[in-house]
Amino acid sequence: MAEVYLITGTDEPLIEERARKLTRQFAGDDADAFTLEIHKESDDKTPAEAIDGVIEGLLTPSLFGGMKTIWLQNFRAFSGAAKKADDETEYEDGGGLLKAAAGTLAKIISDRFPEDTNLVINGPGFDGRSRLVQACRRAGTVETLDKPKISDFKWRENVVRILEASAGNRQMTLPPDACEYLLEVIGVDTGRIGNELEKIYCYAGATPSLRDIQDVCTGTREAAYFALSNMLGDRDLNGAFATINQLLGNTKNPESAVIGLLRQASNHFRQLLEARLLLRVLNVSRRGELAPAVKSMSAADREHYGNYLLLTRVKSDWQMNRLAAQARKFTGPELVNAIGLLAEADKSNVSSTLSRRLILENLTFRIIAGHPQKNAGA
Repeated sequence: MAEVYLITGTDEPLIEERARKLTRQFAGDDADAFTLEIHKESDDKTPAEAIDGVIEGLLTPSLFGGMKTIWLQNFRAFSGAAKKADDETEYEDGGGLLKAAAGTLAKIISDRFPEDTNLVINGPGFDGRSRLVQACRRAGTVETLDKPKISDFKWRENVVRILEASAGNRQMTLPPDACEYLLEVIGVDTGRIGNELEKIYCYAGATPSLRDIQDVCTGTREAAYFALSNMLGDRDLNGAFATINQLLGNTKNPESAVIGLLRQASNHFRQLLEARLLLRVLNVSRRGELAPAVKSMSAADREHYGNYLLLTRVKSDWQMNRLAAQARKFTGPELVNAIGLLAEADKSNVSSTLSRRLILENLTFRIIAGHPQKNAGA
């Protein structure tokens, strides 16, 4: 049975990976030119000519009577960047040729799509209202794969979903805590997922340990943000200062980076205080038992504590238990003091004449050493 797939969105590496998986599924790993046709724009072929190639393939019966697959690969002519450049580049195709070609392709998909052909189209920025996308939706499947945004409170959940799906596509089994570590490594840069998984597979095979993953995967700017928060939570002074040196020494705007580090640390310590309170309220005394205790909360408790970041943002049992372990390293008053110090440091970044790095380093020492709250810029 013929299949039609269009994969678009903003996450280009994931879009291409999904398209490759589909073409392998339809045409096999050893496809030849008779079973798999690939059409794409290039220096020698305009976007309209690439679509014309797809149309010709759809109208030409399979040579040996079996199924064939046509792939319009990495088609970027409908992306936002291409649209902005229309008046100055070949994307306009001499006036309407691209639009006409896309319209013809949409009509073939809608009216007389061949039964012996699978069609895969992938590329960023396809407009869901266009005739081509609507035709693909009616005849088959349209998938939209968007890159998670750090501003989205569900970004961690979304990146984990992509990680697990990509690992599954490679028949890899990741240990339970691997996704949390990889979240710290890649942040929302999902374009790194394929490369990181390939490195892990080449190094340790299909069933790597967390240590194997840590050996070959290193962090980015977002990872450093979370790494500093975790160093503060672990009360690891040397690790915290090493993380500060790593991040601020490798960014073009260290002053701005300090603000991001402080905001992330503020959220982290709010979650630590919440964890500390829940440990007491739920009478959790053993390590690793906060997550199951939270799952068993009464309806009244869940309603009362429902606005806790710990309950709304933390989706992993491993991460929740890790936060609980860090919360145990502080007394309740120390956590309250740390949150006060963070707020004072945030104000000092605006009002103090001291460098933001010095404010951050002073704050780090006070939180980890447990010094009482003072002016963080002093």
